[in-house]
Amino acid sequence: MSPWLKVAGHRAHLRLAKAYNGRGTVWETKGDLVKEIAEFDQALRLNPRYIGAYANRGLARLRQGKTVEAEQDFKRRINLNRELKPLLKQRIKEVKAGRVMKG
Repeated sequence: MSPWLKVAGHRAHLRLAKAYNGRGTVWETKGDLVKEIAEFDQALRLNPRYIGAYANRGLARLRQGKTVEAEQDFKRRINLNRELKPLLKQRIKEVKAGRVMKG
């Protein structure tokens, strides 16, 4: 396979991951946590470094009451982008105080 085709294929995966992440947020507005998380899972299969999908899936898992899994997603996001650590620590405090936010 030519290097150009590999790059084009990689870019297609990134675009598809973004689309699945967007679909997950649509399911969030419809209140379907199972489908929402499935879309974020697919986004992460296509792009395991997609920090937005980790955050979204983590928030969905919190709404499911799966705090351990949510924390794992937040930690993965922090490991991919250390600059987000203070923001995510604040979000975790808010969640523990009972204020689960979107995004």
